[in-house]
Amino acid sequence: MDAAWPHIAGLVTSAETAKNVLLAAIEAPVSIHPSKAPEVLSDLLNAEDEDIAAAIHEALAHGRR
Repeated sequence: MDAAWPHIAGLVTSAETAKNVLLAAIEAPVSIHPSKAPEVLSDLLNAEDEDIAAAIHEALAHGRR
């Protein structure tokens, strides 16, 4: 799983990632590196797209459980 981290982090931080791919990738940081997930996902917390913002909040909430 550690080998996937740079790819997942790149997907969730790139402005070029298609929305459907981004939505699929948002849960991965919480599963791979829960301690690093908030750092990687934080820029998207206030996304203008409600689907993306909701997915981020949900992923981070699952990571805290």
